[in-house]
Amino acid sequence: MALAVSSTVLIVDDGCEETMSAPLPSAQEFPRQGLTNAQAARARSVRREMSSRAVRVLAVIAAVCAVVFVVFAALVWHKATIGLDRTLAGPQYAPSNILGVTWFGSGWAQLEHVAAAGSPAFVTIVVAVVVVAVWALRRDALTAVVCMAGPTLAGVFSVVAKHGVGRLHGSSLSYPSGHETLAAALGAAVVFAAWRLGGWRAGVVAAVVAVPYAALVGTALVRLGWHYPTDVIGGVAVGVGFVCAGAAAALALGASGPNQNFSFRQPRLTEDSPAG
Repeated sequence: MALAVSSTVLIVDDGCEETMSAPLPSAQEFPRQGLTNAQAARARSVRREMSSRAVRVLAVIAAVCAVVFVVFAALVWHKATIGLDRTLAGPQYAPSNILGVTWFGSGWAQLEHVAAAGSPAFVTIVVAVVVVAVWALRRDALTAVVCMAGPTLAGVFSVVAKHGVGRLHGSSLSYPSGHETLAAALGAAVVFAAWRLGGWRAGVVAAVVAVPYAALVGTALVRLGWHYPTDVIGGVAVGVGFVCAGAAAALALGASGPNQNFSFRQPRLTEDSPAG
């Protein structure tokens, strides 16, 4: 799962308002862009509205993820496979070349390399790169915190939840999948960071990469026989849910829409027009 949110900017010119899709500037950028007080106030109002909409969308996604996790936790409580697992997995979990992936080894070794993309070490490295990029490009502390805290809290919760649900795959606790939790959380964090830095188009581009990444990791986990399909579904719900909940809370506590430079056109002033 991944997230992309649309943004709208108002351009003021001779009292006429024109709507276009683009990221909005952060509050501290208003003076540098030479806005009048009225324009800056209007832009802040639009940014607040964008923030409110984003919070609502993120909160809904987080709530849906919570429901999915709880429903599947109830279904697999202290059980092994259920009917849905057998339907989704098909024949017994045999190694296979997923989607023609052949760039690492073959058979089990190949699948293990794919599954490793959801390991704590891999996810930690990628999160660190994302946080450094966010800080270098925009000094956006809120996004950096969400990208760090979301996957971390999701990973911790998955460990605790495994003991609570008590589902065994062989001799190991399996619901939700820890690897898939981290993969989904990383994907959601990357999409959120892209949206904050570049607007909804950047978020969509990030989602195009994040969704297949999480899907490949989940498929490898099932084919390796490490997890049931429902473990993977639970992991996606936890990973995406924690990142979206954290992002919604952070935005509600005072952040606004995507942080990116955007030039507002100055209205033409007449002798009777206030300077603002």
